Amino acid sequence: MLFVIVWLELLTMSFPTIPTDLIEAIIDCVALLSPTNKEPGLKASTLSSCALTSRAFIFPSQKHIFCTIDLGAHPPTGLYYVRFHRLLLSNPHLGTHIRHLRLVDNTEDGFANGSSWLTHLRTPKSRTRGFLPNLRSFGLSSNSTGTNWESVLDKTRAAFLR
Repeated sequence: MLFVIVWLELLTMSFPTIPTDLIEAIIDCVALLSPTNKEPGLKASTLSSCALTSRAFIFPSQKHIFCTIDLGAHPPTGLYYVRFHRLLLSNPHLGTHIRHLRLVDNTEDGFANGSSWLTHLRTPKSRTRGFLPNLRSFGLSSNSTGTNWESVLDKTRAAFLR
């Protein structure tokens, strides 16, 4: 991995402008070479390093970094959801990269005194969907006994079903 990053740095230093197609091909290869389930953070870390190589590498790297967002992988889910929403507020262009979103509701997270973050009125779920114009798949799991699809606010359900 270090070799790829050093090579990318040398490549950008040697040639002031690299064709966009070549940059995208390089980033696509880096994303494919990264392991899948053994070390899931390694792919994002490697792509983040590529994004730091040059401004030209930022957009293609972000395309892979933000393609799949799995908020169930990082308890406490409610806290990560709020951070995710704030990230989209401050960087709305990142939402265009997101193709797959998975949310998990777990009342054991300790969000709002043990209530479900998914049904909590102050969680901006329906507004988040507006930042995801290219969303292709949406998964929702509930590990809590008190949450079901009917308990989710109507406007939230409508936003994610469109």
